[in-house]
Amino acid sequence: MMKHMKGKFFAALLVCLLATLVILPARAWAESGDLKVTVVNKTDATVSVALARCGGEESYARAKGWWNVKPGEKRTITVEDYYSPVTDSCAWYAESMGGKRVWDAKDGEPFWVHPKKSFEVQQIKRLDGGKKVYFRSLKLNINSNMEATATLTLTAK
Repeated sequence: MMKHMKGKFFAALLVCLLATLVILPARAWAESGDLKVTVVNKTDATVSVALARCGGEESYARAKGWWNVKPGEKRTITVEDYYSPVTDSCAWYAESMGGKRVWDAKDGEPFWVHPKKSFEVQQIKRLDGGKKVYFRSLKLNINSNMEATATLTLTAK
């Protein structure tokens, strides 16, 4: 009788383990989606934009840049698998060419950016040749396909 119960226990344990291996990757995939940010540049200068996903474990939070948006241009930036409702927090930072105008937040999320090169960096990592800046919170709209969308309208301060 004890041998029979041990067999059932190990069979149930194996079923749970296999279910975990199948369900967790599907769940992680289902809980992430694309980030689509439409940037409207109403200034007289080209603006470089960086985006960040925040929250969750420190290794999850990361920033990526740069996307250039010309004066008067409306550009949609798409970053695949950059949004998760588990953390549901994204942020942005922007500078005009030459750094005359800066869109940041004193109490925002700190990230390192590179002033001249494209970059992607974890929040906890220092970026060689970079500088620490503070990103503004990004208000998101989430659709049924797990896509997060937002619109940024940049104006002269």
